[in-house]
Amino acid sequence: MMSRSSVRHSQRRSGQRGFTLIEVMVALAIVAIALPALSISVQGQLQDTLHLESKTYATWVASNIAEQMRYNMAKSSPEMPEDDSGDTVTLAGREWRWHVDIEETEREGFFEAAIGVALNEPDANDLVTLRYYFNGAK
Repeated sequence: MMSRSSVRHSQRRSGQRGFTLIEVMVALAIVAIALPALSISVQGQLQDTLHLESKTYATWVASNIAEQMRYNMAKSSPEMPEDDSGDTVTLAGREWRWHVDIEETEREGFFEAAIGVALNEPDANDLVTLRYYFNGAK
């Protein structure tokens, strides 16, 4: 018959090893600390991505408004347009509010159009303000 010490030695020799309770607890503590930090990081990246997506769409809206202004000036008379409090437009399934502020430039015959675009929500600030320069008579 084998003694207890020889049983322990035979188990060790056969290559069977396991983790101690302390090792398991330390590993769980590390995972418990790392997962919330990872979750916060992923959430921040998701918010940044959504903000950049909104800014991209707002830039497209401003570009579309500028091209519409350019088309209207070419079609009718090339006069300097008036400031426009804007309207709303739908792009990518969202409503966007835009406005145009017109200013004369130092160079005669040119004007600057600052086109601001925001989500059509109460108290929403402009996501982008793009400045375009047009040639037009006063």
